[in-house]
Amino acid sequence: PSLVGSEMCIRDRWSPAVQKLAMRVLQQQGPFGQIVAWAVSQDNGCHDLVVHGAVLSAQGELSEGAWGLLSQVRDNPDAFHLDRSAVRSHLVSLATQAIAELGHSAMGLLNEADTVARHSVNGTALRASNLLPLAFQERAHDIAVRLASGDANVSEDLRALDNHTLAPTRKHELELLAEMARLARYLAMPRTEHQSASALASAYATDHAFADLCVRRLERALAQTTVHRDSAKQLIERVITARDALNRTWAKHLEQGYRDVLFASPKQSLPNLTRAYLADELVTKRAFLLVLDGCSLPVWFDLLDQLSTLPQPIGLERRASKNANHTGDPGVFALSPLPTITSHARGALFLGSVPKDAFIAETKFADEVERKTDPARFNQNPSLGSHSRKLFLKGDLTDDSMALQAALASDIQVVAAVYNAVDDRIGSHDTGQAWRMHVGDIRGLIPTLQTAIAQGRSILVTADHGHSPFRGNSGFVGAGSTPRYITLGAKDPVPDGFIEIDCAGLSGHDGRMAFAWKQGVYRGQQQVGFHGGCGLEEMVVPVAWLQSGSDNIARPAWWHTLVAGAPEPEVTAQQREAELRSRPSAAKPLPPAPHRQDTPAVDVSVLPANVREQLSDADQRVLAYIHQHRQVRTGALATFAGRPSNRMRGYLAQLTRKLLPLGVQLTGTDLPDGEKQWSIDLP
Repeated sequence: PSLVGSEMCIRDRWSPAVQKLAMRVLQQQGPFGQIVAWAVSQDNGCHDLVVHGAVLSAQGELSEGAWGLLSQVRDNPDAFHLDRSAVRSHLVSLATQAIAELGHSAMGLLNEADTVARHSVNGTALRASNLLPLAFQERAHDIAVRLASGDANVSEDLRALDNHTLAPTRKHELELLAEMARLARYLAMPRTEHQSASALASAYATDHAFADLCVRRLERALAQTTVHRDSAKQLIERVITARDALNRTWAKHLEQGYRDVLFASPKQSLPNLTRAYLADELVTKRAFLLVLDGCSLPVWFDLLDQLSTLPQPIGLERRASKNANHTGDPGVFALSPLPTITSHARGALFLGSVPKDAFIAETKFADEVERKTDPARFNQNPSLGSHSRKLFLKGDLTDDSMALQAALASDIQVVAAVYNAVDDRIGSHDTGQAWRMHVGDIRGLIPTLQTAIAQGRSILVTADHGHSPFRGNSGFVGAGSTPRYITLGAKDPVPDGFIEIDCAGLSGHDGRMAFAWKQGVYRGQQQVGFHGGCGLEEMVVPVAWLQSGSDNIARPAWWHTLVAGAPEPEVTAQQREAELRSRPSAAKPLPPAPHRQDTPAVDVSVLPANVREQLSDADQRVLAYIHQHRQVRTGALATFAGRPSNRMRGYLAQLTRKLLPLGVQLTGTDLPDGEKQWSIDLP
């Protein structure tokens, strides 16, 4: 295969003596060598071995045009010491390995194979090919359409597509389909109706916020590919509709009793955060309070993923608390007061109670009031008692947080800092960007956290409010300087997507007020994100203790697999009849190539439960095989996994990265002959 893949006309560059020697050696290599010898000796033989060999990877009986010159091998199997039933599998195997050797330069030949296949293979048989680009495209399209229509049972189809030869060159497309599959599973998951507001907020933190994160990931995947856009957009709209229904229910709870919802639990109210979490902590330890301005739960989950996979990982500190409402196990949440704007919400956090000041527009607060108001409120906070404290705001962090790090190393008992990176991003008007906040781009944050850890400080992370993302011009409901809340006159109507809520004296305004509950609804100018409203994504903010390590928040079950009990998609009689018609009547699976042996049995139960939940069956088998044999060379793993040896290193490197957040270490040691030897360290 490497001979065919490395040079399609190599015989033209051989001297007669070298050609004679090469042919003699190839003839001694069994059927594969004899086929290669035949291909090299023919005009266009190597070309047809790749092009028509790829076509033969389709399923069932094929027309004469599918064979090309390879019909000579088919019609004379005895000359190659082959059983007639094994000819096709040998040709496909050689084509597969030659394409792997050619790499990206094989695309022209594969496109030729597509042209041949269009005229010689029916659609159903073609889709079964693991070599033809057209097969990849049609199977991927079918999966995307099924996902958009609500069929979440595509895991096996995605795994099969991931084994296609073109999979490494279709990374973005596969990522897009994987995110679509997650959202389809989210929609298919059976759920109970939440009776209380507290239960609904907890369900958002442990379930629905991950759907918001997945929508963000899918939108970023869409920005990098031109395929499956209609299906992905259709699926996103279905998720947003479901989330809007949830937000509407939440808003109704607030309408019926805002004060009761905000203070349902001492640990669920942002104004109570310093009293509920820091007061007891300061008896024995110094603390660092990190406030991520505007950071919603979906963005926090993404930032935590990045922190937990750093070379020196930073993860969650698990703490038992009988009153903790939790995201996963250790993460908790708090409710930001209305309106979810900086002047009000951050004031409640630092003051330890809801301020009665008049609401101040975001830009005016940042420019004129913040540097006086926030430190004053922090110093007045009664829950911190006589403990020394110091607050760092945006203007104090322009030295890459060096002064902040010095304070963390001092005897000051409570050091607090506000990082505005998320709020600055959502305040941008660059609505054409599918943005992601990279933790390494928040200047000074990582070294600041590392300093706090090194100094033995307790690290508490929260946000003053979240945000609702821009969803297009259709969300515009009118002019105004406050995008997600509005002061109403006695007879003013409530705008579409808003709801009137009585703040029960918990604000500096006594008149009528309405708050946006629908995602993406806004007044005034377009922005990347909006806040001030009552959506779950604005009010439910993260609260978490951090420490050195890679401990992370558990994902909901639908993130990894289809949830038991999820309803099967409805199939009409016409769809069922069409599917039966599409099945080939006499299609037979290709016989296995005689050089392949059945893979040895391995016991995947030795792997930790979280590994088995989050990795594919193929990945689990590879890990269990390494564990069983303690040390395994790359070549032996390639044989076991049935993968081309030249692609095994990339696969193992990717698998190593997958395992890092799961607490499993896969180590490759370089050997003198250039190969690697792999071992695994299970917790």
